[in-house]
Amino acid sequence: MSQRKQLPEVFQQKVVVFDGAMGSLLHERGANPHRPFEELNLTSPHLVCQIHAEYIQAGADAIETNTFGANRFSLARHGLEDQVHEINAAGAKLARSVAGQNVVVAGSVGPYPVRLEPLGVVTLQEVREAAAEQIRGLVEGGVDVILIETQTDLEAVCAMIEGAIECCDLPIICQFTVDADLTTSGGDSLDDIVLRLADYPLNAIGVNCGVGPEGTLRAVQALSEITELPISALPNSGFPANVDGRTLYISGADYFGERGAEIVQAGASIVGGCCGTTPAHIEALAHKVAGLAKPVRATVRAPRSRKVEVASVSGGSPLLRKMDGSFVTVEVTPPKDSNYKTLVEKLRPLVDAGISSIDVTDNPMASMHMSSIAFAHILKEELGVATILHMTCRDLNLLGMHSALLGASALGIDGILALTGDPASAGEFPGSTSVFDVTSDGLAKIIHSLNSGLDYVGKEIGQPTNFAIGAAFNALADDMQKELDRLAKKRDAGADFLMTQPIFDIQAIKEAISLLPSDWKPPILVGVLPLRSSRHAEFLHNEIPGMTVPDDIRQRLASVDGETAKEIGIEYARDIYRAARESFGGVYFMPPFNNFDVIYEVMNG
Repeated sequence: MSQRKQLPEVFQQKVVVFDGAMGSLLHERGANPHRPFEELNLTSPHLVCQIHAEYIQAGADAIETNTFGANRFSLARHGLEDQVHEINAAGAKLARSVAGQNVVVAGSVGPYPVRLEPLGVVTLQEVREAAAEQIRGLVEGGVDVILIETQTDLEAVCAMIEGAIECCDLPIICQFTVDADLTTSGGDSLDDIVLRLADYPLNAIGVNCGVGPEGTLRAVQALSEITELPISALPNSGFPANVDGRTLYISGADYFGERGAEIVQAGASIVGGCCGTTPAHIEALAHKVAGLAKPVRATVRAPRSRKVEVASVSGGSPLLRKMDGSFVTVEVTPPKDSNYKTLVEKLRPLVDAGISSIDVTDNPMASMHMSSIAFAHILKEELGVATILHMTCRDLNLLGMHSALLGASALGIDGILALTGDPASAGEFPGSTSVFDVTSDGLAKIIHSLNSGLDYVGKEIGQPTNFAIGAAFNALADDMQKELDRLAKKRDAGADFLMTQPIFDIQAIKEAISLLPSDWKPPILVGVLPLRSSRHAEFLHNEIPGMTVPDDIRQRLASVDGETAKEIGIEYARDIYRAARESFGGVYFMPPFNNFDVIYEVMNG
């Protein structure tokens, strides 16, 4: 990659002091917390300029533009995504107008509030484009340096740097937020960061936010051992406290200045403040570091790549080994109250008939039912049968997902069908909210990581899980290429087996399966749903997304009534059942209207 410009001359001459927090001061001075503070670059420029001026008066050698969240993703939440360039250019011009030519202006680029594929839906290319869009505005406004700050996602940072390189040749400082264990919330260590960014022409690297001066001191000490780049350190003033319902930073300015001097002595040549810091903190810091020489450093060691020993997950689940054609699983929806015994007894004849597993749905159609994990465990205990848990991304955030999956593993759940899920607002509690931290392929990736003994950010969990990971496959999709593209993501995320919607034409699914990559042969459980009447068939065909009942079947059902229609439905289901067992991994029965007797009839006819 091309060589960057050098940092401004002041960085070569002395320890450079940056400013402190912007957002908290704007809030204190009346800015609406329900609107993006970056919008003030257009609506209240005098307020932004006043804070810049106070930090310069306090002794800051460099100030950051009020553009931390001025990206298309954050601004879209407020309908401002078409003003990205305008807001960034205005923020840079305001800072430049106050700084003159003697104070450095750093263009602030904060983290983007999105998750990358496969955990989310945003691609690296979209992040790259968003960064370039934002930075073009900063460059037009006259910044001296690009400051990519408060970052936790290493891959997203690489895309941001590439976006910066695409649109300018300004120096780049990159800062990460680490926790007390000196890793990011994305699971990357300082060694990981230095190794990954070694090929990018950065001018400085460092940490900001997350922890106070003490934690930042330890991070600088660790960084100074593994990188020759200038180190920047902009800690919070300390940890926040809740005072009368308000989140406040109460650490004093003198303490901040004293610890700032220690941070310089540990190896940082760029210091400043983040959350909770004020002009008073920066004044104390500037005073304490004024007589200090730039630290002279020599790396102690090369950064080390983590080599985590993980469990093998290839075909590890016993459930997968059973999907050899004879596998039969039956779907059941948990009861809507705490009485489960009646439903358990309805399923017992199917278990006695030799079904392999029971599938437990997760509040289908966003309708409230008993906990699917609890009910799956009850079935396993009461009936001694394997269970496949349908898990959606609707009701649990990332933290809750990890907890639920670990609990499901401890309770003996055998497999997980990873689903995105219906939005909560579509169900019987319209005021409830959906989470959707990830989509189904992101959930599959989390499960695959747990099977490897790691959480989704790569931290070891101890005893790994051993789930078979299922994914939905719409074999009769109108846009088959789109379906295959989605399936490729699920495969990359770790899906082990596929489950289809109800199939009424075995030849159609054989044709769909022929389109899968030749090097991927996952077990496929073919969906079988016995039709009960013409009305039932028309409802599925016309109202349920992804279900297609062929014309000839619907016409035949329309010509008969009552028991005859039921017998025809069983006849078609039995044909699919037999053909699926011959050619695929097994069968996935969906009993109509919770009628489990009809499944018994299909299996034993």
